[in-house]
Amino acid sequence: MTCALCRAASCTRTSSTHAAGGQPQGVRPGATPQRPFGRLDESAEKNGCMRIKLLGDCYYCVSGMSDQSPRHADNSVLTGLAMIDIIRSVREKRNVNVDMRIGIHTGNAFGGLLGLRKWQFDIWSKDATIASHMEQGGVPGQVHITQATRDQLQDDCYDIQPGEGHLRDSYLQDQEIKTYLIKPFPPKIENENLLDTPDRDRRNNNSNNNSVRFQRQSSTQSNARANISKLQKRQSSHDLIPMSRRGAIGYSLHQYRKMVSQVNKIMENTIDKMALSKKRVRIRLFILSHLNPQWFSNVGIQPLLLTFREFSNELPYLNEPDPLFKHYLMCMLIIFLGITVIHVLIWSSTLEFWITYGFVLLFITAACVFAWIGYIWLFLKEDENDIALDSSALRISRMVWKTTALRVIIWLAISSMILFCSIVGLNECLDSSFFRPPKPANNTQSNLTLDSEDADDLSCAYPWYYTLCAALAMTTTSVFLRIHFLLKLVVNGSSLAIFWYIIDVRGEELFRQQAAKLADWEEFDLPADRSHCYYLLFVLLILHVVDRQVEYVCRLDYLMKVKLKAEQEEARNMELINKILLHNILPPHVSRFYLNRQLEEDSMRVEPYHEEHCAVAVLFASIPSFADFYYEDGQNEEGLRCIQLLNEIICDFDL
Repeated sequence: MTCALCRAASCTRTSSTHAAGGQPQGVRPGATPQRPFGRLDESAEKNGCMRIKLLGDCYYCVSGMSDQSPRHADNSVLTGLAMIDIIRSVREKRNVNVDMRIGIHTGNAFGGLLGLRKWQFDIWSKDATIASHMEQGGVPGQVHITQATRDQLQDDCYDIQPGEGHLRDSYLQDQEIKTYLIKPFPPKIENENLLDTPDRDRRNNNSNNNSVRFQRQSSTQSNARANISKLQKRQSSHDLIPMSRRGAIGYSLHQYRKMVSQVNKIMENTIDKMALSKKRVRIRLFILSHLNPQWFSNVGIQPLLLTFREFSNELPYLNEPDPLFKHYLMCMLIIFLGITVIHVLIWSSTLEFWITYGFVLLFITAACVFAWIGYIWLFLKEDENDIALDSSALRISRMVWKTTALRVIIWLAISSMILFCSIVGLNECLDSSFFRPPKPANNTQSNLTLDSEDADDLSCAYPWYYTLCAALAMTTTSVFLRIHFLLKLVVNGSSLAIFWYIIDVRGEELFRQQAAKLADWEEFDLPADRSHCYYLLFVLLILHVVDRQVEYVCRLDYLMKVKLKAEQEEARNMELINKILLHNILPPHVSRFYLNRQLEEDSMRVEPYHEEHCAVAVLFASIPSFADFYYEDGQNEEGLRCIQLLNEIICDFDL
């Protein structure tokens, strides 16, 4: 790996001048160093370098640590040359006395975090110390490198001259380190721009023809700055803003909003792929059903029985509460009242009729009352302080729509009762002594009429009333959306089997009469009794397809909710982690500034937080003898044990 330290020479003095009142008009305090350092971040990122930290006006970055690029030395040199040009452009535009002094060294280092608070990634080693002294012994406007760095350079086109760093720094002289200076010169780029992505470095490993080659030109240095400036302006400043400069929490929550919208889009797209989707029904009229994703689904739902591929989701799904259960009961009550009206108008009322229908009506009404009592009580109550009754009423309502077994029992009981009520009175029609076939009439608009003595036998004369009421009763089973579609199929299939038995075995004479035919079925030339059975079978198939569609949508919605819940938990964990990191890195009032920032897109382009203080106390603490204590050999794992001791000392300071 290669370490690069870049210091803006004279920057501290310039900032002091601005603070004293000599800042140029229109420049905020801190704006002069901030914007160049922001461009330095972009330059380092484009050249495969990772910024370690800022030490005042010193920019500390490394290459070859995170991406393990073999061109780490070239990356650091390219970054240094680009930084020199950036600082010089700032100096010319703002007319400030600023230049860049850069020191680079190649070697080994440890990277990690020290202490308990205010974490910051840092590197430690003897080679890192050498890089620091290379910067101190450098020359403004040039890149100062060691012999180790020069040996790792893969391009031989740099303007390299003897550096004589030992004359400017005593540590370099004591370590007998030979140094060199690289002067900036106008580059000629054959393939890619100077500030290319780190992917270019990986491509260079496969072919040397793709590497960036530099050639000396006779043009002036101002032309070089113009060329690099044009290259740097190819991308917008907002696209180049690194994540570290944006609000971490704001960005995470912004991504969460996008995640929620993506879940909704996935839900819509999956529903559109269903068999009966409005967008696909015309296209799929001539396509085989096996092409349908509902029957051959890969979204986590078994295609035949519509069970979850992950069986662990099955029981939680079945035990989910159904807040709409009370509305289903109201719909069933309305349908039952319709069947009752039909029977009252068509069939002569008897004691058997009133007992049967009265009991079923009472049962359905009681179920509706228990399901709605909590909401009715809250609507009608006058005493706002009667908390005990409120809790009791709501507890009864919640028990109905939260208990799966109770819901299934209520549904099964009511469905069976309504199916039974639909054929009440059929036994009397099946009695041959009671049944009298209707007499034909001369009316051309009707196939037959009934005389006065047949007025009470309309239901027996027209058995389709029983069939249609049975179809209406079968429809009530599909009103409950959260009841399993196979249970609905079993109930409706059983009722169809019973009705088929009555028609085929006991009601042959009744259902084969001419009045039992329906005009819509005459073109099929079917027996009168079979038309009743086929009609109910057709109703059963339609209801089953609808129930299957509803079941698929409900299960798909559950999977989306499970996925969204997991992503919400991940987003909350990420928010907590970001909050912990911010509080450990930044002062509390600064972290609150970023945490409370608006989540709009434009808010992420706000300048980083800065403040100015007229009187502050600064404390620096160091361990002067630690440099003598630190050494790298096999006994202390190349300096790792020394770093561990330093970490213990800093942790004691943090406590």
